[in-house]
Amino acid sequence: MPTDATAIPGIDTIQAKGCFMTCIGMLGGLDPEAMDVLLSRYNGFTVNTNNTPDLKVDTAALVAGLQYAGPVPYSQDEILKQFNQGNDVVINMTHTYTRKSDGKTITGPHYVVVTGVGINPITHQCDFTVDDPGGRLQYLSSFARLDNAVFKNIRVFIP
Repeated sequence: MPTDATAIPGIDTIQAKGCFMTCIGMLGGLDPEAMDVLLSRYNGFTVNTNNTPDLKVDTAALVAGLQYAGPVPYSQDEILKQFNQGNDVVINMTHTYTRKSDGKTITGPHYVVVTGVGINPITHQCDFTVDDPGGRLQYLSSFARLDNAVFKNIRVFIP
């Protein structure tokens, strides 16, 4: 699979490219395998300077039935603005977490899809709900609180 969207044995991660591809697929109702097949068919990958595959975001959006509007700077107001305009929002972050397989602390990129706004039962405050390809957390603030996340930008997709 060109995007490393399958877990690496003993590491339990799909890598950043696979995570981003999975988020785009989630927005379009496609699983990672279907996304990979479609991206392979429609030349959705390019080779970077490290001679490894990179995802062509515009192509990934198109195969998922979306239009990529680009990244915008991160702010909660911007998330709410994009969400209220009916756009789909993927958050790009760097986070630190403990890997299940060996207890090792990992810092790296991660992506989640914003699904709505709700009351976080832990903080009892308004929070963005998210779909996490890693399946760990349901609220955006949990990444900052538990994973020391640094939110980098917002990737906006138009349905």
